[in-house]
Amino acid sequence: MRSASRPLPARPSPPAEPESSRDARLRAIFDVSPLGIAASDRDGFIIESNAAYQHMLGYTAAELRRMRFLELSDPEAGAENRRLFAEMVAGQRDQYVVEKTYRRRDGQTIWARVTATAVRDPHGSLEYSVAMVSSTANSVTGRCSSRCR
Repeated sequence: MRSASRPLPARPSPPAEPESSRDARLRAIFDVSPLGIAASDRDGFIIESNAAYQHMLGYTAAELRRMRFLELSDPEAGAENRRLFAEMVAGQRDQYVVEKTYRRRDGQTIWARVTATAVRDPHGSLEYSVAMVSSTANSVTGRCSSRCR
């Protein structure tokens, strides 16, 4: 028995998508993501957060907008996070990953893995950063660690 191999037909290019459809899709991803997502300005103030981030930390969106993300960190975790964020603002890095502890509004401490990424303007200055945060089980390291890319 002989098998003939035929190339698969090429997938047609999708039609140009209206900007409003793209924006709506990205907003839905942000809103329903199980990961906590927060955007912060260059001073570290939280400018937007999703429901998962708010639930993870026990704050409302309005409360978080009055806070710097470093206020949510334990002091030990905050020092390394502050250094990495300062390097991001200075243009020395575009991303960092850190495992750290957060203080929830109710006083509980939780471990989380944070991937922070810079969003830059056309001149290379930081416009804002986006952090994707996933709660982790109790960490065995007991301290903050980072891996930079």
